[in-house]
Amino acid sequence: MTAAWACQLRHVEAPVIVDPRYDRAWWLIPRGSVDVASWLWQRLQPTVVVRATGSLIVPHAGRTEGLRWAKPQHWIGSYLARPQRLAAVLNAIHTAAASTKDLRVARTRGGTEAGPG
Repeated sequence: MTAAWACQLRHVEAPVIVDPRYDRAWWLIPRGSVDVASWLWQRLQPTVVVRATGSLIVPHAGRTEGLRWAKPQHWIGSYLARPQRLAAVLNAIHTAAASTKDLRVARTRGGTEAGPG
């Protein structure tokens, strides 16, 4: 998940930790709340990885440069994302991005939305 892309998400109610240096983003979800084998999460691999172990540097909430929190427009004060909502939003965006990519490939090959040119 790219940091710039994650900062623009407005449909996820929880903040995201972004690191623009490495173009990465992380959401925190409640422990044990995700079935990693779920098709919602499987569909997003390798772009999105769900990890149950490991460490993550969590920046101070007020930090504004480098590794920092990006808060959504209508943030309600919880730093934990709702996993099903997060997965649904990420899948919708993933599907839209894949459609846009397919359309660009068709155009570079001489086709249009209506079919081969």
